[in-house]
Amino acid sequence: MRKIRKFKIPVYAHEVQRKARKEKIDLFAIGLAAPEHLREFASSLFHDCEPATVFDHAREELPEMKERALPGLTRGVLTLGTGLETKAAGMQGDNARLAEIAAGVFLETGLKVVAELAAQEAGNEGFDLGDPEITAAPWLETPADALAGLLGTLDASKIGVTADGGALVPRHTLVFSIPWLNRKKKEKEKKAVKPPQFEGKPGDKK
Repeated sequence: MRKIRKFKIPVYAHEVQRKARKEKIDLFAIGLAAPEHLREFASSLFHDCEPATVFDHAREELPEMKERALPGLTRGVLTLGTGLETKAAGMQGDNARLAEIAAGVFLETGLKVVAELAAQEAGNEGFDLGDPEITAAPWLETPADALAGLLGTLDASKIGVTADGGALVPRHTLVFSIPWLNRKKKEKEKKAVKPPQFEGKPGDKK
């Protein structure tokens, strides 16, 4: 079981902007239309985050692995802590919606960081990783019994994550799994290099 606290997550304000526009948030109305203002807003939110994760690599025969014929599976929990949640609680309207969008972007970006770490360890054993799969998150509905079962097997309490009435605590938390894949042998195609052919006598220019 790997436990990492306060690891670095890149803040991609442009992704927050893209999703905000998709959700029809009027950034001009809340004074965040300028890219530098939005970057400042996103950075101030992340300043209150305390990213933490626990993840483990399963090589035994788990039901999910057997059904999908997987050689291994990385499972884990990632949280931003309670700071952003507390800060966002004091916001209203589109500012609160934007804070929630930013939190989602931070979580998704953080998952990519964790996946890169997991890929290194899987690679050392001769495997590749598939795409991360999110099994529980603020934007997903997960049955309470299933959520409790997921967290229990991952020692989520080590980073302060619990399940309360079917919801993740802290709110900005996600549970993920990443399938291991057998490394495919790529055949290298050897292409014969043919010498250039010219018409006419040697020395003639084409």
